[in-house]
Amino acid sequence: MDQDQFGILMEKAYKDALDAADAIKALAEADREAASKELDAAKAARQAVEAETEKIVETYVEERRAQLIAFTQNELLRQLALKHLEAGKKAEDIAHWLDVPLDYVTKIEAMKFRFNNPFAKKTPLQKQAEALGNARLRYHTEGRGGTVYYESDAGKFDMWWEFGGGDAIAIINIPSEKHWEAQTNMHIDKRAAVLNYIGDQVVQDQASGNGYFEVSGDFLTIYK
Repeated sequence: MDQDQFGILMEKAYKDALDAADAIKALAEADREAASKELDAAKAARQAVEAETEKIVETYVEERRAQLIAFTQNELLRQLALKHLEAGKKAEDIAHWLDVPLDYVTKIEAMKFRFNNPFAKKTPLQKQAEALGNARLRYHTEGRGGTVYYESDAGKFDMWWEFGGGDAIAIINIPSEKHWEAQTNMHIDKRAAVLNYIGDQVVQDQASGNGYFEVSGDFLTIYK
């Protein structure tokens, strides 16, 4: 091979090397652009998740706040009706004074009689649990509240609770009639029996049996 041919080959090899370097550089640039786009997309997705999470939390807090306000209003009204009942006032008069339905007062009157009457019969907890399919409760406490977990062969769900005030030991947020079946996977016909069991069991577990419970709206309240 003469010198001219060698020079041509070297020039071609050099040019090929430059072309390969340019190709590698272009590929690397494309990879960087793709990685940058993926990073931007990931950041945007994270921001969307954070925004949605914040929205969900705000909605939950606002709903819970509204529930607690409604509970407090109802509890004050209940205590006022109970005070009049204990003073011997008639249910019809109390309903008129407080501008509430008559059955609102009569239910409080019946509940008061049930738990102040030593002859009132209650189904033993064991029989209640068996009737509901081996029902049982678990508790979690954190600060001034926590969670009550209901489990049975028929279904399971959880409820948040908080310490109450006055005669109320604790308030438990229960699945409403509207959302009962969706939240518990149990027929609405089971609601009363399940809530009665929960109320009786919580009184036994958390108040040593010295108390009673009342179901009103979305709350089950434990009283001492």
